[in-house]
Amino acid sequence: NKAGPAAAHGPGPDSGNLPGPDPARFLEEALSGLAPERVSVIEWPAAARAFPELYRVAGREIVRVLKENAYGSLTTAASGRQWLRNSISNFLTIDSPVTGCPLDPTLPTVIAASGPSLKRVVPMLARYRNSFNLWALPSSVAALTQAGLCPDCVVATDAGYYAQLLLTAAARNPPLLLMPLSASRGARYGGRRVFFFQQPNFFEEAFFVRAGAPITRGIAHGTVAGSALDLAGRFTQGPIVVGGLDLCYDDIQAHARPHPFDDLAAAAADRFSPAYSRLFSAAMTSAPERIPGTRFRSSRALSVYADSFMTLSGGGRGQAYRLNPSWQAVPGLTVIKMDSFLRLLESTRPGTLKSEVYPVQPYPDRTERIRIVQLLLTEWREACRDGIQALKAGKRTAEPVAGSPLPLLIDFFGGPQGKETESGGQPAVVVLEKIADFLNETSRKYIGAAARAGAGGTCGAAHA
Repeated sequence: NKAGPAAAHGPGPDSGNLPGPDPARFLEEALSGLAPERVSVIEWPAAARAFPELYRVAGREIVRVLKENAYGSLTTAASGRQWLRNSISNFLTIDSPVTGCPLDPTLPTVIAASGPSLKRVVPMLARYRNSFNLWALPSSVAALTQAGLCPDCVVATDAGYYAQLLLTAAARNPPLLLMPLSASRGARYGGRRVFFFQQPNFFEEAFFVRAGAPITRGIAHGTVAGSALDLAGRFTQGPIVVGGLDLCYDDIQAHARPHPFDDLAAAAADRFSPAYSRLFSAAMTSAPERIPGTRFRSSRALSVYADSFMTLSGGGRGQAYRLNPSWQAVPGLTVIKMDSFLRLLESTRPGTLKSEVYPVQPYPDRTERIRIVQLLLTEWREACRDGIQALKAGKRTAEPVAGSPLPLLIDFFGGPQGKETESGGQPAVVVLEKIADFLNETSRKYIGAAARAGAGGTCGAAHA
């Protein structure tokens, strides 16, 4: 019953000629958001004998989707509060976002990821720069800029404070910035035009729905490369080529160079902890598993990220390719060799590389956006109070009023203790009280700062 639109996507990668909905996309939709501990897999030997190939694919996909859900739950528990803070700050302080088509659909699109292999692609990109749209991920901006390449767009999803550091290399000629509301609050500075895309979490959707703003929908992918690939596929039916998508370490090197984080490691080095020792320690922590017979390193998380491209194929429109692949397999992306990529660029007539973007209309002014945020935070605090009263009356929060945001508030802001709310009792009351306190603190900080900045003021106060 949950198949819905999944059946309309057509066969996905590695699904063979199996009848009916593609198993990978069907299971990804049916199991979306479910934690592994909430899923029981029932084996049916008769089905395994009658449909062995479908059974094998289904079993593999169940494991993959539940792994992704597990990592997603950990990320939400660690970052959910930061996502809301960023979303409120960005919603209140970015006054003139743009929309439209952020690429030339008549040209191929190249997405520059930040793996070490990007250095082997950059000379060819520089030679044929007028033959493709160039989208960059933040970690690749410094390497592209050093080679004289100015990206048309940068796709940024990282919510962390240091994410803004990755964009400083393009400060002189800031490209269009594609970002969700939850991205780093510092990403918007430097005169960059901002193109919002809406990720499927409840608070981003709530802000844009109340604003009545037509915002492009995206996905919440485990990697910024996945988000960029999905977005590009929504605007073009042409080829989308991803370069530098290594998803592994080259010995102790995680990114293409130069990279701002290497400078941070060098600045923090001393004789007891030299820069290379710091990079080595980071590699052993982030990628402890050596790929047999190579100098490359991976991890369980990186393998899960690689598998998450299984159901991505340029947003279901343009054909997606992976250029100059590393030793880490990425199912779902077709490998294109360098000579084939060269022929593609040589056969492409240079374009003007002009994207058609324009201000979002309608879009409320800052005063109205402050009012929207105040109303939503008040509704969410009241939902927490209702939940606390229900718990103290002996009821269960697992049975909220229809349409209540309470389960979503617990999932995003309850932290590791959020799952305890299902058992009722004092731990659940404590979790809800902490969420209510967090919402109160968030309201005081960001609403007050935005109000002080004023409708025509700068965004520095809210960022601070």
